[in-house]
Amino acid sequence: MFRAFCGLFDGCIASLGMVVMSDIVPLKERGKYQGYLVSFVGVGLGAGPFLVSAFVQHSTWRNFYFMLFGLVLSSTVFIWYYVPSTKSPMSVTQKIKSIDYFGFILGCSGLVLLLVPTNGGGLQFAWNSPKVIAMFVVGGVLMVSFVFVEIKVAKLPVVPMRLFRSPVVTLVLIQSMLFGMAFFPLYFYYTYYFEIVRGLTPLITSCFYLAVVVPQISSSAISGYIVSYTNRYNPMIWLGFTLWTLALGLVAGIFDMNTSFVAIVFIMIINGTGQGMSFQNTMIAGLAHARKEDRSVFISTRQVFRYLGGSIGLAISALIFSTSFIYKLNNDSFINKTENFELNEVLRHHVYSKVDLNTLNATADQIEYVKHLYLRCCKNVFILWAPLIGTCLLMSFLIKDKGLDFKRDDSPHNEKKEDITTVSTQGSKSKTHKYDEMTKTLHHSTSSEDLDQISKH
Repeated sequence: MFRAFCGLFDGCIASLGMVVMSDIVPLKERGKYQGYLVSFVGVGLGAGPFLVSAFVQHSTWRNFYFMLFGLVLSSTVFIWYYVPSTKSPMSVTQKIKSIDYFGFILGCSGLVLLLVPTNGGGLQFAWNSPKVIAMFVVGGVLMVSFVFVEIKVAKLPVVPMRLFRSPVVTLVLIQSMLFGMAFFPLYFYYTYYFEIVRGLTPLITSCFYLAVVVPQISSSAISGYIVSYTNRYNPMIWLGFTLWTLALGLVAGIFDMNTSFVAIVFIMIINGTGQGMSFQNTMIAGLAHARKEDRSVFISTRQVFRYLGGSIGLAISALIFSTSFIYKLNNDSFINKTENFELNEVLRHHVYSKVDLNTLNATADQIEYVKHLYLRCCKNVFILWAPLIGTCLLMSFLIKDKGLDFKRDDSPHNEKKEDITTVSTQGSKSKTHKYDEMTKTLHHSTSSEDLDQISKH
């Protein structure tokens, strides 16, 4: 339950940070400031694994959560005093009543009922079991009901269907789901590769993650400047997805027991660079094509699709890994020998968790087998990711680059300009109206001779 609350509020924070920026920063400058925002997120992603490793090895995981509580509390105080708030014509009571509770419950319930059998089908449950069939059917019905509620019932829908009227916005949302499917499982299975297959410690594994995080920070900031300067976002999107696809293809192709760590770092740098360019500039493309009143909604909806993709990607990756894992345990001749019976049973209990080779009472041959087992299963998962990002690359060629249309931007600066223009126009119309009234009065109250005299003057 508490994990669910953490996920709920974490999703709110991730979306609201971008929404606040979209409210106060003009679209022309948004690429640059979006780069700043993603860069600081990247700093947190880079520091996080080191902190976790330090707490796990030298303290307890409970103390790590106590530290997070202090960070969140200090951030809350800072935001309360320094982040400007916008006034809404709706009261707090009206806002609470307008929340799409029904859609939220339907969407979450339907998604859970679809992901649970996807994750456990074939292992925890038989695919043709009544339980799996019932969850798929009920989950599908709930998701269809969710779409109906979003279209016909909800006042403030979780996923506004009007966003899909724009082909480009639709493409960006689909891309967000696809690269969420590839991004979120990545660190999970990288950990398996580095710590089990290559035998590295959690701290050293965190160092390798920097090869992804640092380029992601740099490429996000630099590409944001380039987009703001050139007024074009498509070149950065194309380059980002190309690099990301290339990196994931190399991960699936050459990661093995003896791959050079230099080559691994090089591939991870390419991976991080592609991620930074892709995350940053697909957001800008969607904002440029969304209507002014829908830009904040687009940001939150994009986050929904990204996390939805992450949930689906984790479930599918776990299904691929666990199915491969059990298949190998059932069919490999080595692990089914009598002397390896105990190891076989231990591994079956670690299908969904990481086995600790340091505490495993096994011979050198058995440990070597375990490493090869995890490598083969991880590579089956790695193969999934490159086609997903390759699909995003192909879809990006359908995005029309209309530049950063700051003339119709809804930033405060442009609102002032529009107000001045409106006042000026209204003033001109008022003067013209007064002149027409004077002319009509003269025509009604003056003789033709007098009018001739007036026209001469």
